[in-house]
Amino acid sequence: MGKSGHIGRKMAATFASTGTSAFFVHPGEAAHGDLGMVTPQDVVIALSNSGESNEILALIPVLKRQQVKLICITSRPESSMARAADIHLCVKVPKEACPLGLAPTSSTTAALVMGDALAVALLEARGFTAEDFALSHPGGALGRKLLLRVNDIMHTGDEIPHVGLQATLRDALLEITRKNLGMTAICDDDMNIIGIFTDGDLRRVFDTGVDMPRCQHCRRHDPGRYPHPPRHSGGGCVKPDAIPSYHLRAGCRWRPSAGCGTYARSAARGRSVSKEKIMNNADAQLATCYGPVSQAFVDRAAKIRLLILDVDGVLSDGLIYMGNHGEELKAFNVRDGYGIRCALTSGIEVAIITGRKAKLVEDRCQTLGITHLYQGQSDKLLAFRDLTDKLHVRPEEVAYIGDDLIDWPVMAEVGLSVAVADAHPLLLPRANYVTRINGGRGAVREVCDLLLLAQGKLDEAKGQSI
Repeated sequence: MGKSGHIGRKMAATFASTGTSAFFVHPGEAAHGDLGMVTPQDVVIALSNSGESNEILALIPVLKRQQVKLICITSRPESSMARAADIHLCVKVPKEACPLGLAPTSSTTAALVMGDALAVALLEARGFTAEDFALSHPGGALGRKLLLRVNDIMHTGDEIPHVGLQATLRDALLEITRKNLGMTAICDDDMNIIGIFTDGDLRRVFDTGVDMPRCQHCRRHDPGRYPHPPRHSGGGCVKPDAIPSYHLRAGCRWRPSAGCGTYARSAARGRSVSKEKIMNNADAQLATCYGPVSQAFVDRAAKIRLLILDVDGVLSDGLIYMGNHGEELKAFNVRDGYGIRCALTSGIEVAIITGRKAKLVEDRCQTLGITHLYQGQSDKLLAFRDLTDKLHVRPEEVAYIGDDLIDWPVMAEVGLSVAVADAHPLLLPRANYVTRINGGRGAVREVCDLLLLAQGKLDEAKGQSI
């Protein structure tokens, strides 16, 4: 009864969560039917500070008749409850914490400690483990951590997406969509997994302009030899030099084959020349490092005369650091700075249009030699039009790198729209190109390198200082 009842509820909850079945029964409710929940196999723990609670004393004869074991927790060994109990646990305290000595404070704490001690003793006696604890706590963090098994979330049988070695890209796309897992396994006739094809691989293949209905995404090869890139021929199919070469090794993801070349239209000296191979070995390694790019990207990149950058999330990682005195700090990537210097030296103008305003951005522009800076621009499209008018640059001659939806109005106008790898999800499918590198981590350098590569200016840009 009273405060002891609250202690009893807590004790029952602790017992139950540590492997001992327990529930709380109020003495008043027990006298009116709830005592029927108690069986001879149970042990009743009765709490009363005085040991003379009439509501509990009235139940003891019935419990004795049912041969139910009784443990009483009181502060008086000579009390009626203590004498009637099979086991008495004394929790007597010198005095209550209440300055009046009336409200049960220290005594309730002592009873609570005794209840926890009993629960711990039973826990150890039963050999209770963390896994057992998790079974009674499936909704808690520990339960989620310990109860979740691989077979709870893995897909088996017909749920597993898979296609054969001779399947087309269309077949792979349909299987990925049908099973809704973002990937499909590539299996041989004996259902051995030869490789994995993901939706990311599919996006990169789309960038190449592959003829979907007719292009095969993998082919048999001798694992003991260096794999050869697939060749596609016939009406409407992609010619070998128009797309990056891919190969599939057992158990591996797709990746570009060594020696694949990228072709571009040279824009050197402002004159159009026929398609030619413009990469030396070092450039080929660079292209392979960033991954394959489509011919459409190369054609767009070859025309670029102006590169426009956002700041937060593009030149920086998007985080804003605040000093003790409210000063704003940003981290810039030195490799991005080198790429910007190379672009400027090679004749590509570089500008910044940002929605925020900070003195450190002005300082960064001065260091890199960027003379076109628009800060505090809530409508970036107005700044874009002002900039292109001043520089007499056509929209198709502009590349823009952004990371969020505020950048989209400008990206929709330019010839080459680029989203950094960690851009807003709604921006990624709208961009002409998505970088392999996150904003503030070298994404700008990636774009600068590819622009110079497409224009045949990478060699002349080398050796710049930051």
